[in-house]
Amino acid sequence: MIVTLLTCNRIGFTKATISSFLGHNKNAKDYTWVVLDNGSKDETLQYLKEKGLFTAIIAEKDNIGLHPGMQKLFHVAQNIDPEDNYMIHLENDWWSEMPADFNLMTSILDDMQNVGMIQMRDLEEEYALFKKWNKKMWSEEHKTVKHHITGEPVDWIDQFEIDGRRFALTNWFWNNAPAVFRTEIAKKLFDNIDFNKFDGRIEFELMRRYHEMNYLSLKDLPGTFYHFGYIEVGKGISKTEGARYL
Repeated sequence: MIVTLLTCNRIGFTKATISSFLGHNKNAKDYTWVVLDNGSKDETLQYLKEKGLFTAIIAEKDNIGLHPGMQKLFHVAQNIDPEDNYMIHLENDWWSEMPADFNLMTSILDDMQNVGMIQMRDLEEEYALFKKWNKKMWSEEHKTVKHHITGEPVDWIDQFEIDGRRFALTNWFWNNAPAVFRTEIAKKLFDNIDFNKFDGRIEFELMRRYHEMNYLSLKDLPGTFYHFGYIEVGKGISKTEGARYL
């Protein structure tokens, strides 16, 4: 398993993200860890170097942006471990709430070739945020968000349980949330993408590309990760609520 991590300042958040992940997943320290620090001006880069966890540390002098950072991070990670079929991507404000059985998840992906990724964001938080902040994507009639490509309601195709863990099969895909996904998808999502052309709609272009691959997604229920740093991007969790995770 490859773990990619994108950081930029907020050293306390970075420490919490790493420590909560390692604390819940005892074998995670043995994974291939690759981090891109996006021009941090605090002590984040020094902390990463002293941690002794990372196979590779990519240090940008200035912030090159979220998606260009992801593109470079994924490219380097795949070259380091080209034989590994699965990755999990984290940003430095995701709190691991519970253990994630990555052996189970990769086994499921081995068996279900029509599934591209297993998304692990806290489901209640995800729905609450979409209902509150993305009103254009919320369908009051269906009590769900609209599909980002088709505009139709998100389709929960099936729900099932494997080894005591619940999953939902869905047409929903969100590229920035933590997920176990096929490394080939990371390559296809970011190949030959002109970031200037799409400007602020890069996320929707990545969603469109994923949709055109004809993959479905699995949702890990109720979700493994909580976006405790959402306050830092301007909306969602209150300062008090965010602070309790540090």
